[in-house]
Amino acid sequence: MIFCRFRLPLPVGVGAHGGTWHVHLRADEDALREETDTRRASAEKDPTRRADLDRLTAHGPRYSVSVSSWSNLRFGARLTQSSMEPGATLRFDAALTEYGRPVEGRAEVVAEVQRPDGVLMRVPLDEELPGAFTGNVTAAMAGVWQARIRASGHTYGQTRFTREQQLTAAVLVGGDKPPAPRPGSDNTEKR
Repeated sequence: MIFCRFRLPLPVGVGAHGGTWHVHLRADEDALREETDTRRASAEKDPTRRADLDRLTAHGPRYSVSVSSWSNLRFGARLTQSSMEPGATLRFDAALTEYGRPVEGRAEVVAEVQRPDGVLMRVPLDEELPGAFTGNVTAAMAGVWQARIRASGHTYGQTRFTREQQLTAAVLVGGDKPPAPRPGSDNTEKR
């Protein structure tokens, strides 16, 4: 395994810029051939190892790329619920700032909500204050409600941006009533 860490932008050509970045990976041909030969020998001795060899020859080496970046555009979202019971109001709040100032009138924020039964709905969030967005949905059924809050707009420099955050809420029948302690459990008083 090889682990690499690079600070971006790498000092190649032009400096830092917004937009789409691409990661190009290439395997060391000699190392790949050697690994394939090793796995082939293992598969001949132990047929259960054949899947490793087949996967390597069909798809190449496994890899994972994680990219973290920072900008002066900040996005934060929250989900609050009026109750844990069906019928609760789920409130979505989101805030957008650029250089510490509200992103006023330059963005649209939408909550893409998945109900427990898998049905998707789109809930637009209104800009109630500069850079502050809010919207509600009624959680009519019990289960886990998932929401992806997405913001899109343009920066002071007219560059397009998108940001998103995943949030969840749990709604349970009887969710507002804590369960009664069971006799003999640690939750009961000792007499």
